[in-house]
Amino acid sequence: MKSYLLLLLTFLLQDQAQAQDYSRLGKLEKERFTVYFSNGYQARASEISNLVDTAFTYFTNQLSFQPKVDLLVLAEADWNTYSRFRVVYGMPHYDDQRTLIVAAQDNPFWKSFIPPLSEIPERWKVPIKSTYSRPDGSISASAFFDILALHELSHAFHMQANINMQRKWMGELFCNIMTHSFVAEKKPQLLPALTVFPNFIVSGGYQHYKFTSLEELEKNYDQIGKEYPQNYGWYQCNWHKAAGHFYDQHGPAFGQQIWKAFKSQPIRFSDADWKTFLKAHQLTPLVKLMENWPDFGP
Repeated sequence: MKSYLLLLLTFLLQDQAQAQDYSRLGKLEKERFTVYFSNGYQARASEISNLVDTAFTYFTNQLSFQPKVDLLVLAEADWNTYSRFRVVYGMPHYDDQRTLIVAAQDNPFWKSFIPPLSEIPERWKVPIKSTYSRPDGSISASAFFDILALHELSHAFHMQANINMQRKWMGELFCNIMTHSFVAEKKPQLLPALTVFPNFIVSGGYQHYKFTSLEELEKNYDQIGKEYPQNYGWYQCNWHKAAGHFYDQHGPAFGQQIWKAFKSQPIRFSDADWKTFLKAHQLTPLVKLMENWPDFGP
């Protein structure tokens, strides 16, 4: 009994040591999660958390599962203090435990993805300007990145449910499929913000990126995310485009179909066995994506 108590005390002390102290941050209580935000950004936190709250209900109904999450909406000055992953400011992420972390401020990272209007091909100027213009007249992908809080929420669902997504890129694609389905079904007014930017990025080709294959992404996932954020963004944009294509072809049930199939198979497949598994579960579109990457889809 004494050994058991000592072991229990050790675990409790470890949990306390790992717990974040959010006392410097503001706090909002939602029904399903808590929101912490940097000083001066309560309005932003409220706006983003309302979107996350609505998506939380949608995902729960779709997947019959409910994770435990906290949402952090952080100014740049607080980013490295509360983020366990030292990713560039502005890149939303989920810390693999229960915390969704998004930026409170517009930032150079968001702005860097969209060149000046004078450098944008003519066919993209009107959709880019009408979708991503800021009140001060500047162009920023902030509206797109705000929606990515839902992508990070999707990670909480499949990770906490211990769904084996087989490959890192499949976990990312699944999150984009769930995000696109929610926006299309519940917030269609946000579809331009979700789709114009990634389609624009994909239209520029991929010859100038260091990594382009799914195999390279799998082997260098952490390095790409930390050292080549625009390259990682290119991958995500392709998955966003694919998610839109899957929704248009198969509707919101496609995400449920992936969830149910992968939930039933916890072991990791070889590429060949995985393709056989996907075909057997009527998930052939995923096989086509693998075989034709990165030129998949319309």
